[in-house]
Amino acid sequence: MKRIMPQAFITVVALLVAGIMVTSVSYAWLVLSASPEVQGISVGIGGGTTILIAPDVTGTDAYGNTFHRPGTFSATLNLSQNDAYSRISEDGSLLPVSTLDGIHWFTQAYDQYGDPAGFTPAEDGWLAFDLWLVSPGSEYEVRVSTDKNTRKGSYLVELPDVVERDSDGQPEGEGFPYALNDTSGLFAATARVGFLANTQSALDQDMRDYMNSADYDNRYWKLQGRYDADADTNGMRFTIYEPNGTLHSGEADGTYLATQPLNADGQPTEIPDGMLSVQQTSVLDKELLEAPMISALSNHTALSAGKATDILYREYLQSQVDSYLSTGLFYKYASDMAQGTAGASEDAVIVTLHKNVPQRIRVFLWLEGQDPDCRAMGQIAASDLALKIELAGATP
Repeated sequence: MKRIMPQAFITVVALLVAGIMVTSVSYAWLVLSASPEVQGISVGIGGGTTILIAPDVTGTDAYGNTFHRPGTFSATLNLSQNDAYSRISEDGSLLPVSTLDGIHWFTQAYDQYGDPAGFTPAEDGWLAFDLWLVSPGSEYEVRVSTDKNTRKGSYLVELPDVVERDSDGQPEGEGFPYALNDTSGLFAATARVGFLANTQSALDQDMRDYMNSADYDNRYWKLQGRYDADADTNGMRFTIYEPNGTLHSGEADGTYLATQPLNADGQPTEIPDGMLSVQQTSVLDKELLEAPMISALSNHTALSAGKATDILYREYLQSQVDSYLSTGLFYKYASDMAQGTAGASEDAVIVTLHKNVPQRIRVFLWLEGQDPDCRAMGQIAASDLALKIELAGATP
């Protein structure tokens, strides 16, 4: 039996999205009045001694060639403090899109009457960033995971906004002046995380620039992972992480409804075995958040909802919400859920790390337009998202 060991995690907290107006069209995707803008993301990566992490450093070398190389490998990494990732929080936005392979993206098209008119290639609407993983000790298969005993690990949840109590329907002047709003669950239900990986050797300029940099470690003699226009797409592996597979609106809540994303031809397609990792719903305890909310805001008055929310999650909690939730377990096999649950999906391997070979992977975050819950009616309240990805290494 394989021994799965938690090694690394990625935490993405506070994806602030604008208010969204959703109209209902039969069997159509959400129609957003504006792109949900992503602001103030705090991204942290931590690991142990078996899997190390580095940011992706990019630029132009002396010959005019664009390079991608690892920064300094370490057990922990805070991407929000790295200039290379600042664009994620500055100008990112999310729209309902769909992809089966992380390369071809589609969005719903509408005719002049507002009726669905098929799909069209999408040029934006998702977030993406690169990072590097390396195993200095052995060969490991990498999976997204959680601890099945402590129920701590990977998750994606919506964080309830802080509002003024009287604006929440409570009598003015009674009790604490702020309260936590309920969340819609729409974004948590439809959000996906994807990992695009290949073991193609990196370009010569990537290795050359790495060897000439202050980040170079002479144990690492080769770089893997290419995502430029000339990369071999046949060698790409795209693994989809569905963090709330059993979260739905209505009577279907608590069950799993399969999604058929759009393939390269824009056709709904069943996800092949080994490409999908499905997690049960992670539950955030809103009552547990009330005590830190009171502590964080007790000396503040007349705050806007946005400012109060920012003070609670980013200033007071420092983007750490693990203590207030319980993560769902993963189905061992998305294709056969009767096999039960575990800390990680057995067949959904992101990539296999070879000893002392840094591996570049590309990470995506999007709202899956083909998700059964990507339909709604009326006003959907703005919501913060908290995302944590914990990776585990297992011997093949």
